[in-house]
Amino acid sequence: MKEEEAKYMSECNKVGIRIYPTPKYGDYYIEVEFNKTSMFLPKDKNKIIKGKERYKSKGKEWVLKINELYKHFYVKQISPK
Repeated sequence: MKEEEAKYMSECNKVGIRIYPTPKYGDYYIEVEFNKTSMFLPKDKNKIIKGKERYKSKGKEWVLKINELYKHFYVKQISPK
């Protein structure tokens, strides 16, 4: 992971945005979770967006998509503040 990608992930996690793969039928689907705090407690979940696009678990596409989404949320929701 590049330093810039780690920064996007870290800053998103601090404000309660978490992005992760979920396995289904041997492939991955990406989920985006929005929380009230950075603690990621079940009671603090605001919203989970379940991805519809399927990614092969053996490839790197799902990793690239997660990094792309962290950058998107960083640019749209965190850096303007």
